[in-house]
Amino acid sequence: MSESDEIIKSLRDKLHSIISLYENAKENNQNLQAENDSLRQRVEKEGSVVAELENRNKALNLSRAFLTSSEDVQDAKLKVNKIVREIDKCIALLNR
Repeated sequence: MSESDEIIKSLRDKLHSIISLYENAKENNQNLQAENDSLRQRVEKEGSVVAELENRNKALNLSRAFLTSSEDVQDAKLKVNKIVREIDKCIALLNR
């Protein structure tokens, strides 16, 4: 083989190697994108679960306020007033 043939063969081998590395990187990127999408969906689901649990916690705390002794009646009234104010704000926002 001549020297130019050897150079061409070497370049061809390197080009095939680079193409193979590119294909592997491309496949790896697609796998990572799919995993990322899956994890984003999981985070959304977990976020909604957390929000629902927080709402349940608020409801439980409110129900506990009503079940307390007469000494805590004032605290319960304050909590109810706070909730009523939040509802009024929501209604005002809806009326805009």
